[in-house]
Amino acid sequence: MGFCYEVQVDLATSAVAEWLDWIGPHAREVVASGGFDAAIIHADTASPGRYVIRYSATSVEHINRYLAEHAPRLRADALERFGDRMTASRRVLSEVTP
Repeated sequence: MGFCYEVQVDLATSAVAEWLDWIGPHAREVVASGGFDAAIIHADTASPGRYVIRYSATSVEHINRYLAEHAPRLRADALERFGDRMTASRRVLSEVTP
């Protein structure tokens, strides 16, 4: 069974270019923190300025360790850079095999 840590980001138009430059290195840092296999960044074609980043993991424990040990620092960096030009929501998903 696989797991996904998903972050949805809504950006002000003024922040999009800067965020696109920043998100690649940021996503690689999240993956390098351990527990994640890969990150995929999606643009929401129906909502300009909305992006979804999906980090795949083999266990929810890996995601929980990331959330406890690394997420606070990395979220603080995003908040410092983008402030009120960005909102983010997060969720953890588990793969379902019907």
